Parts: sequence; C-alpha cells; structure tokens
Amino acid sequence: MSARTDVSTDVLTYSEERVTDVLGRSDDEVVVRAYGEDPTVLDGLADELQPMVAGVEGVAKATVDRAPVEAAMEVEVDLDRAQEFALKPGDVRRQAASLLGGITVGNLFDDQKVFDVVVWGSPDIRNSESDVERLLIETAGGERVRLDEVANVRIVDSPTMIRHESVSAYLDVVAEVPGGDVAAVQEEIDQMVADVEAPREHHAEVLSAASAQQTDQWQLMAAGLAALFAILLVLQAAFGSWRLAAIGFLSLPLALVGGVVAVLLSGGTITLGSAAGFLAVLGIASRAVVLLIRHYQNLLRHESATFGPELVARGTSDCVVPTVVSALGIAVLVAPFAVLSGSTGFEIVGPMALVVLGGLVTTTLVTLVLVPAFYLRFGSVGPDGLPRDLFDDVAEEHRPGEHPDRQHDGATRQPAGAVQRRAAKAAWPIALLALLGTACGGAVADEYVVENDPGKAVKIPGTHHVQVVLQRSAADRLQIETMPVEQEGGRLVVPQRAVFVDTDGQWWVYRQVEPLAFEREKVAITRQAGGRAFFSAGPGAGTEVVTVGVPELYGVEEEVGH
Repeated sequence: MSARTDVSTDVLTYSEERVTDVLGRSDDEVVVRAYGEDPTVLDGLADELQPMVAGVEGVAKATVDRAPVEAAMEVEVDLDRAQEFALKPGDVRRQAASLLGGITVGNLFDDQKVFDVVVWGSPDIRNSESDVERLLIETAGGERVRLDEVANVRIVDSPTMIRHESVSAYLDVVAEVPGGDVAAVQEEIDQMVADVEAPREHHAEVLSAASAQQTDQWQLMAAGLAALFAILLVLQAAFGSWRLAAIGFLSLPLALVGGVVAVLLSGGTITLGSAAGFLAVLGIASRAVVLLIRHYQNLLRHESATFGPELVARGTSDCVVPTVVSALGIAVLVAPFAVLSGSTGFEIVGPMALVVLGGLVTTTLVTLVLVPAFYLRFGSVGPDGLPRDLFDDVAEEHRPGEHPDRQHDGATRQPAGAVQRRAAKAAWPIALLALLGTACGGAVADEYVVENDPGKAVKIPGTHHVQVVLQRSAADRLQIETMPVEQEGGRLVVPQRAVFVDTDGQWWVYRQVEPLAFEREKVAITRQAGGRAFFSAGPGAGTEVVTVGVPELYGVEEEVGH
C-alpha cells in the first residue's frame, strides 16, 4: 500500500469508525455545499465549484461527494400520447407500479401471524426493458394499450440516496487541507464562492468542520463546567456542608486514576467504550464516598460519638464490607467482557470493562483510605462536637431565666444561620438550572436551519387546507416568482413549471393570497405542450400563481427537510 500514491489509509477501531461515520467530516476539511432542486443543474454547479476549490492555495485535493448510483427503470408518461387514449398520468404510473412493484390487496392470518397478500406481475414481464415496454395498461373504456405507446421506458443511473437540508437537495465539494491553515483557506473559498453566479433556485455555501468543532468544544467546556458545579451542589445538599462537599468532590477524580492506568496498559487509546467506563466509575465512586461521609455524620448526630480518630476508624470499619463486596460483585460482572475485549463484537464493552476494573481498585482505596484521612484532617467540628460549616447553627447567649428557644414576645427563636442555610438550599437548584440553560443554549437549533427556515404551514380555520407563510428573507433566498393565470381559447393557461402532481396523481398550483402567503389549489389539466399547461378548472384568469419555488413551497407544506 505504501507504494501507491493515489490511496490513503488510516487505522481505526470499530467504534471510532462508526462514530466518525456518524459525526461526519474531520477537522482538516472545508466543505462547499451546493443547494438546488434540479439534479442536473446541481451536478453542474458542483462540477463548476470543484476545480475552483482545488486551485486554492493550501488545498491538497477537492472532490465532489456524490451518492452511489444504481441502475433503475424510469417510466416517463408522454402526456400528449396518453391524452389520445384518455389516460391520466397517475393511472399509467399506478398500473405500471402495481405490475412491477406489487400492490397489497389484503392480509392472511395464520398461527397468530399476519401476512400481506400482494398482487405482483410474473417475473417474465419485468426481466428487461423490452418486457416492461410490452406491459398492458387499461384505459377508462376498457381497452388495453402497451406501456411504450403512452410512456417512455429507459434504464437510468439513480442515486441510492438524495441528501436534503432545509427542503433543498445538496451536493458537497470537499476540500482537504492537511496540516494547513484551515481558517485562511476557508476565508479565501468564502470570497470565491460569493462571486459565483449560481442558476436560479440554486446557491452555494461554505461549511467548515474546524469552526464547527471549535464551537462544539466551547459548548462542551461550558456544559462540563456546569456539570462539575452541579455535582458540587448535589454533594453539598447531601452533606449539608460545603467543607464536606469539597472533600467528596476532590476525591472523585482520584477514583478515576485506575481507569486511566487501565487505558494506558491496553494501548493508550480512549474510545467510546472507555468514556462510558469512566462515567460508570464516577457513579460508583460518588455512591461510595457519599455513603461513607453520611455514615460519619450519623455517628456524630445520632449515636453521640466524638469527632476524632476513633469515630473515623469505627465508621470506616462499618463500611469496609459493603464497599469491598460491591466492588467484587461489579468486577465479577464485567470481568468476562474485559477478557473478551479483543474479540469481534466487544469493541465497545471490552474497553469499558477494562476501565471499570481499574477504576474499582482506586475507588476502593480512595473510599477506605483517602476519604477517612481527608475527613479526619479537614472535617473540623465546633464546640458542640458537630462539623462546623459556613451556615451551621452556632450557640447563642441567653439572658438568665430565658428559654433558649423563645424570644421576649413568646415567638420561637430560630438558631443563628438557619435562615441562610434554608436560603442556600433553596437557591442551588435555581443556579443549577441557570447554568445548564447557559451551557446548552448553543445546542437548541442548527444555525443554518434557524437563519434560513423557509417558512411554516398554518392551518386555515374551518378547513383541512393549510397556508404556506414565508419570511421575507426566505422568499428572497428561494427567489419566489408569480405570474397571472391567462385565458386562451376558453381554456386557462399557466407555465408548465407552475403545476405539480402529488402522490395521488392530482394536479395542483400555488396561488398567492398575500404577499408572503400561498395556498394550494386543485386544477384539472387537459393538455401540456410548449412549456405551458392548459386546464379547465382551477384559479380564474388573473389569479397570481407561483412559477418559481413550487417544490420548496410543497416541501414546507409537507414538513420535509426539518
């Protein structure tokens, strides 16, 4: 492989390959995305952009990322020939699809199972293009005509998928910038793309995995800091002490050391499974530390124990058996996955099990050795023998003969610090929600979709119809155009691009009811010729109908692309 100059290689684990495939581009790529509805025009725009991007300094290679294609049978109804036999395009398509693809006509129930009953043409009528051309289509009068008499049948290359974003189909021109200044290359490509005159209803934009990754990193850091602060607040709520919460909080990273050592011994690669293992160890360590410190507090408050080495030794000895048994039980559960970590199918759970096993060792040591030492050193107490903290109750002086819990007016006295403690406990959930909202605010919606949302479909009260309402910016981007319906020889005429057919074979147009509002109206097509469509029923002469942007309006109405 090293002798080939046209082949690049990379070594990835299975989980890394799958994650890379889902997340998409690497951080050394700049993507120029071309949008449009016409596949031929879109291909031409991408082919025009490819050499321009490849000529930018710093770009090693630029390629058009097209979807794989497969051979497909295309049946295009000839409207003029179909009209001679009084056939609608939908009738031809439905009959051909039933013979070639099958149609479900019922169900069969057998042994509590349901099987579809499908009527399908025999194999000998769909083996070749000529076989399909000889298919018989039944007319409204009961006569039968060959498919090639009313339609054109051909084999074409068809993409296996059509990628969409915000209704529009797109193609990517991917520029590889290995080891270069991605930001500088992106800026130059931005200027170049801005000067490209794209055909109507088509445009191009520059995307950068590097800038997106930088944004994601900032969001991840913000979310991580919010999560750490949330952990500290939860520990404070559990212990009722900021000092003890700090002890528990600082001991958790030490519990992860064993997982880090396990990763280094197994190759030093942090995978998706390893990350899941660290989260599991963090949860196990949190539970063990909280239970131990809470046990110390119970001994102080409910069993009249005195703070000191005897208290710590007693509390630790009480928790030795539960801690060790829990660690051994989890180790026995995950050990088989660690042994099989190199086998096929264990690419994720294997590294996770190794991290958990290493983390269990350090979690046990931290819980039974370090936390008791930290508690004995920093868990100081007040005159009453209980841990002293910022909002803990303190002793107050009382006048001779005065009840310690009564004021002069007979009201119950609250210990000093009680109000502040309750206020702190009530405030931390609000602070947590505020931090989480700030950290996650950037992930509410994709920037492109929000700024370029083509519009919305609003239901018309009292009907089953909807009205498509566009923003001014979206209408400008889609280059919506309208023209009035004309009348010619007793028939209504519009440009052929103004009409479209739905999945039921019914023809429609979009008429403009307000400057940025459009409604779909049914039309009865009688003939299409010379780029014009003639119809006998539909919007009256002079009605403004959409001629450019019809597919986009239909996509908004059907909520396609969001």
